[in-house]
Amino acid sequence: MIFVTGGTGLVGQHILQRLSTSGHASTALVRDDHSGHIVRSLGAKPVRGSIEDPAMWKELRNCRAIVHAAAIIAERARWETLERINVRGTALAARRASQLGVPIVHISSVAVYGRSGETPDGSVTEDFPFRTLPEREFYARSKRLAEEALWEEAAGGAACALRPCVVYGQADRLFLPKVVALANRGWLPLVGQGTRAMAIVHAESVAEAVSCALASDQAWGRAFNVTNDDDITPVDLIQAVATGLGRRIRILRVPEWTALAAAGLDDMPVSYTH
Repeated sequence: MIFVTGGTGLVGQHILQRLSTSGHASTALVRDDHSGHIVRSLGAKPVRGSIEDPAMWKELRNCRAIVHAAAIIAERARWETLERINVRGTALAARRASQLGVPIVHISSVAVYGRSGETPDGSVTEDFPFRTLPEREFYARSKRLAEEALWEEAAGGAACALRPCVVYGQADRLFLPKVVALANRGWLPLVGQGTRAMAIVHAESVAEAVSCALASDQAWGRAFNVTNDDDITPVDLIQAVATGLGRRIRILRVPEWTALAAAGLDDMPVSYTH
């Protein structure tokens, strides 16, 4: 039995689907009946509780691995909330994995690196040094501290951190809905020529990375960036959205910071993927 947190979120739903289709039994942490219905439909058994509750973790037994995907994804959430869920929740998950002697796969984020604009193409590898984070980048700080808690609590046990970039796919409540909302108005922003690869990844690819980590002895004690197999450029994305909506989309060429602000991608609403 694999215990999954964040099973009703974008990544979590694809993880549960992947486990189910691969023949792996799973349980998923839920807060209410609605969440329980979602995880049952994905082939998992719901378990009531919250990741910030130490008592819930003490009751967890008889699992062979923990996949920790629960997190608040919001740049402007209160720090106290991010610290409680993202940091302390991860610490409790890693501690219980260590106590049970089972591996844990933690869904982190490329946000831990800080801004990567200093590299020629804006890309980073796993050995890219962490940059100083601006004071108000609470989400990035919470994910960085969550990884620190993971390694500390795992204490040499089997732990792995996966660092996806912006995730999209079925059940997406953040990235694609904002893009589509703008496209329905007839326009989308385009930075420069729109030929540089975007830092996005499909949720199915993240779920595949989880499956690979669980199946490999080489994953433990390491962190991995997770992105698409093939490059997706802004032009590719706009064309795909236009095809999907069946309409012509006007391209507005703007500087990068203006594009992000206009699309609302720097002000994501709170999404509790639990």
